[in-house]
Amino acid sequence: MNQYIQIIFKKCEQLIRFRMLSSSSIVYSSSSVPPHIPIMKSEIVKYTQPKPGQVYLDMTFGTGGHANEILKYAADNLTCYFLDRDPTSFSFMESLRTNYSSSNDLPQLLSGYDLKYQSVDLILMDLGVSSPQLDNESRGFGFKHNAPLDMRMNQSRNVQKDTPTAADVINTLNADELSNIFSIYGEERFSRRIANAIVDYRNDAGSIQTTKQLADLIHSVVPVNREDRGSIHPATRIFQALRIFINDELNELCIGLELAEFLLKPGGYLVVLSFHSLEDRLIKWAFHYDCKHLSLSKYLSQRSLNF
Repeated sequence: MNQYIQIIFKKCEQLIRFRMLSSSSIVYSSSSVPPHIPIMKSEIVKYTQPKPGQVYLDMTFGTGGHANEILKYAADNLTCYFLDRDPTSFSFMESLRTNYSSSNDLPQLLSGYDLKYQSVDLILMDLGVSSPQLDNESRGFGFKHNAPLDMRMNQSRNVQKDTPTAADVINTLNADELSNIFSIYGEERFSRRIANAIVDYRNDAGSIQTTKQLADLIHSVVPVNREDRGSIHPATRIFQALRIFINDELNELCIGLELAEFLLKPGGYLVVLSFHSLEDRLIKWAFHYDCKHLSLSKYLSQRSLNF
């Protein structure tokens, strides 16, 4: 690791520890979003036992909760690489702003940082959306607040040239395309009914621009008895499907798993925290078989739907 990255890492470690120790009085004000609480951090260090001199790659840095725990456990001389596709994760690391990336860009990004074949001891992926992202109204990931339909992990990207927003998807695609997204990424059995309702609403009342508009519309067309049988809101699976599609999450996971297989040392650890069955299937396939044989073609891309 070159001297520049060593300096950045030292700054990052200090800031993470400072934030963790002083979050209640300094970093997070009463009006700000609460910090993300990382899951299974004790289990991760218990089973991987990071040691001084090892190389650690965090591919979903977030707010640094897992990294902080690993740094505390290793205590000294741990070479770290922190990545996250959401630039807000690196707001305190101004010098790395130009290097935040999604998994598709990782091979090019890492090539300049001396990360080569079988060079990493521990790789961590904490998949999905974090609590700060969900609780931030402007992100539009949930329907707890009435917010713009965005859902992009990286909001700094040009909407017209790169990642579409949820509003773009909802107000542009036809019923067949929307139904496919809801069925594949949300495993929603009422996908066709919901897609038709969205298109009918667009034709009758205009565009859908907020999370509440979309959630209320979904609630109005999903059978009431279905909601009674479960604890989740009927819009939950649709919001999940939109987020996964917009951010190309499953294809990104496939690429990340293949890259991890290339970088990991023999006897090293790959830790992947997943939160729904679609991710879980891909991870199990990669662990039992071969990451290179993961099929990306099954999952829709924005390009296939004219985005």
